[in-house]
Amino acid sequence: MNNRTNHRLWPAQQRRQWLFGALFLAFAAYIAFRTLTASGPVSPRTAVGGPFMVLLGLFFASALIAGNFAWVSFDETSLSWRRPLWFGQSFDWADITAVEVVKKNERHNAPDLVRVEHRTKGFFYLPVLVGLRGSWRDPDLEAKTARLIATWRAATTPALAEQQASSR
Repeated sequence: MNNRTNHRLWPAQQRRQWLFGALFLAFAAYIAFRTLTASGPVSPRTAVGGPFMVLLGLFFASALIAGNFAWVSFDETSLSWRRPLWFGQSFDWADITAVEVVKKNERHNAPDLVRVEHRTKGFFYLPVLVGLRGSWRDPDLEAKTARLIATWRAATTPALAEQQASSR
């Protein structure tokens, strides 16, 4: 039985990504307009800073908008995800040694992140299961992470028991 569970950003989080992405696009367009329509000689600061700010605005806008297309998917055998602007990852549960919810940093209002530890490739943070504070928090985050951790435990418990038995 292969019941694949898929998670995407919660609608409030998607609206935030679209809103801030549009604001960065507007910022880039405004800077480009001001740089291109400058009257008189252009200073070196404007000649270098204008295009740099346009590129920076376009980068952040594309990253925010691409965040809407990130996802996390898992079933009894594997875990897969795709990040914004980066390629996805896919691992079998047998290769994952830990799945846990951690704070991003030591601040009291830091978001909760789901961290996955691969046996050889190190730590990865899942892109969609992020516990933001306030109105952008996914109300089902705890249930989603609990199901992810339960699926990992169910998939790895027999493998751990077999490894321990074969090492004796």
